[in-house]
Amino acid sequence: MAWLMVNFGISKSLVLVAQLLLGWILSPSDFGVYAISVAITSLVTVFKDGGIRELLVQRWQEYDKLVGPVFWLGVCVNVIAGLVLAAIAPLAALAYDEPSLLWMVLITAVWIPLSSTYSIQYVRLRLDLRFKTIAWLGLTSGIIRYGGQVALALSGFGAVSFVLPLLATAIYEAIIGYAVTREWPWRHRVDMSRWPDLLREVRWIVWGNLMAGGLGQSYYLVVGLFVSKDIIGVYFFAMQLLFHVESVIGNTLQQVLVPVLSRFKHDAERTGGAAVRTIRATMLVTVPAVLGLAVVFPGIEESITIWQGKWEPAIWPLIVLSIGYPLRMILVGVASTILQAQGRWAAWAWLWTHNAVGLTIVAGVAGGVFRSPLAISVAVSAFLFATGFISTLTTVTHLGVPARTVIGSIFDVFLLGIVAAAASLYVEFEFGQALPPLLRSAVCGSMFGVLYLVAVRLVVPTHMSEGLSALPGFIARPIARLLLLPPPSGGQS
Repeated sequence: MAWLMVNFGISKSLVLVAQLLLGWILSPSDFGVYAISVAITSLVTVFKDGGIRELLVQRWQEYDKLVGPVFWLGVCVNVIAGLVLAAIAPLAALAYDEPSLLWMVLITAVWIPLSSTYSIQYVRLRLDLRFKTIAWLGLTSGIIRYGGQVALALSGFGAVSFVLPLLATAIYEAIIGYAVTREWPWRHRVDMSRWPDLLREVRWIVWGNLMAGGLGQSYYLVVGLFVSKDIIGVYFFAMQLLFHVESVIGNTLQQVLVPVLSRFKHDAERTGGAAVRTIRATMLVTVPAVLGLAVVFPGIEESITIWQGKWEPAIWPLIVLSIGYPLRMILVGVASTILQAQGRWAAWAWLWTHNAVGLTIVAGVAGGVFRSPLAISVAVSAFLFATGFISTLTTVTHLGVPARTVIGSIFDVFLLGIVAAAASLYVEFEFGQALPPLLRSAVCGSMFGVLYLVAVRLVVPTHMSEGLSALPGFIARPIARLLLLPPPSGGQS
């Protein structure tokens, strides 16, 4: 967990820098085209691996028996998914009158089967609890992907720059994945006799993936029926800044918790205790990451003169979305993860069904009625807040944890962060305009950080201690001394 948390910090900085550079090179329309591409391809990419990778993690005791059938079934599903996307590509380009969509969808169609090998190698690393290796692989793969995006954008590839590096990362991950696991999945038996049973077991996983990844992203298509690509692009730019945080923190929690919680999935008391600690740690990290980004972005946007103000309309959408996003993070990192670890696939699928359908309706109505990125952001943020809270409360109380404990774990840190962010933004907009934009961003960001740390230290010091115990010792111990906390017992060296 410790190394994954360090990787979180580095990766967050990496993707933020990449998006800032892409925001300079590319136009809002390019981001809008990418949003449409994501919405189209996600309807098919959710079938990637046939949903059986999650099953292999959950049934870790049977890895040696299942790895061959799981891999070869996944390859077949991936090839079919790639062919379906290849067939859709020209229709998508024609429907949206956007030639670049053809290449973006085709590249994704090739990437899906190309990534089959690392899917199994990744499972092997998770089951062996080799989180340091996962963190290192994720970081180096991210450098290739996001560095490639910037290089291609500078070379004039436009919106295609977002997806072309996927091919390079798939090849890199397969090669390095073999180097660290010595696992070549295609050496295992096909054993097609197991395929029907596997498919029956994963039907809820596939459905949940379709809801979480497919309809969960396809609301861009619905909104696109009512607003221009520029409006979608502004909203998508703000949402992507926050989604990068989710992809790192949420993936970190799932990488760690699913294989760990699967080992005592029948012990509700232990699972409930782990859930409460995870909620506290998630909020402790997510709140400053998300709200801090909202605090510093106005000054950053204004200071990057090469943007020429084209992302100024994304400032308030980002601020509004940052209020609901921490609750989205505990849905992804806690509620969804617990259901996966316990093998409650039907409940997991319905969780994401409600989320996807509701999000599509809410965003579509806001886009159709108000036709502005801010209105869409208000509606989506409120929805994320409500569904994150209700889903997490329902899932964790099902384990026997009192509702008061769950609510306190969620809102203790969240409310402190909201107060710190509101104070910092007030100072920024009311008194900071005389300062140079970058200095204003640094001052208000520092103000937020200090207010947040002091508030958490004074009001909920146990949350801070628990969070520090998940960090490497060389990071945790100096912070504990600075905050006058006892040395973290769980700090890793």
